[in-house]
Amino acid sequence: MKKILSFIIAIIISTFIFPLGFIFNIFNIWNFKEFLKYYLKLTIEVCKVICNFFEKIAIFLDILGNVIAGRLFFYSFVKKGFRKDNTYFGVSEWTISASIGHLQYYKRLNKFGLWFSNLLTILIDKNHCINAYNWKIYKDKFKRI
Repeated sequence: MKKILSFIIAIIISTFIFPLGFIFNIFNIWNFKEFLKYYLKLTIEVCKVICNFFEKIAIFLDILGNVIAGRLFFYSFVKKGFRKDNTYFGVSEWTISASIGHLQYYKRLNKFGLWFSNLLTILIDKNHCINAYNWKIYKDKFKRI
């Protein structure tokens, strides 16, 4: 509930701050060269923020997919004989890639799971699932400190 409230407050405050800051910057810069330089930098920074936003949405959708389709992934990717509670499928803090990487690290993926991991390696980056697993472990290690 606290996170939803902070989101609503941020929306309300930003509706006043964004236009005010924009107008202030227009009237604060009198030199045309400085004006262009500032707004070029502003445009670049806004593009970086938008890219970061889309990356966060992608991670959100990845985690949501892991939670909703966790059982499907378990039955599709895990070797026979392993229990579901030994995986991170369906856990809300884990992405699909990190969950697959965990199984790949411990050699618990079946052939289809290995194929899917290799597909993600081709589409996204080298050793994507293993890297996602390592990053998750690294983040969790320093979150506790």
